[in-house]
Amino acid sequence: MKNFFLIVTFMFVFGEFQNVFAQYPIPSNNVSVRERANFQESQPERGKRKINVWVQCNGSGFVGTCQATVWIYSLDGQTVFGPYTVYGGETLAIPIDDREWGVYIQTNNNITVDVWTSSDDSMKPVGLLNQTNCPKNILEPSISNCLVSL
Repeated sequence: MKNFFLIVTFMFVFGEFQNVFAQYPIPSNNVSVRERANFQESQPERGKRKINVWVQCNGSGFVGTCQATVWIYSLDGQTVFGPYTVYGGETLAIPIDDREWGVYIQTNNNITVDVWTSSDDSMKPVGLLNQTNCPKNILEPSISNCLVSL
């Protein structure tokens, strides 16, 4: 009985920890965040680029009715940008160098976020294929057919 109680307690605590502080790769799309989440690059593109964070409100249907606090940090611990407040429907774009970077997000709302990097001269995701049938505007619905896993 003691073992059963310890196993159930461990599973509950570990499960709660997983829900509160999840970690995701960059790029990530349509990630549901309820309290906080962490995103990290594992194989960054070389050269100067931007890290982009897009926030969408879940359930409310109104742009700007939710918000997230966002920090951008280098994985070597030398640089931290933020905190930034990003409202639903907005995209935060921060110039970064060729080091590995992470994004930490905190919110009191139920939100969905996308985190990706783009070349310094555009907002085009790095994972976008260079195909002629891909839309030029990343907000077009057909863009998902042009994304590749990095």
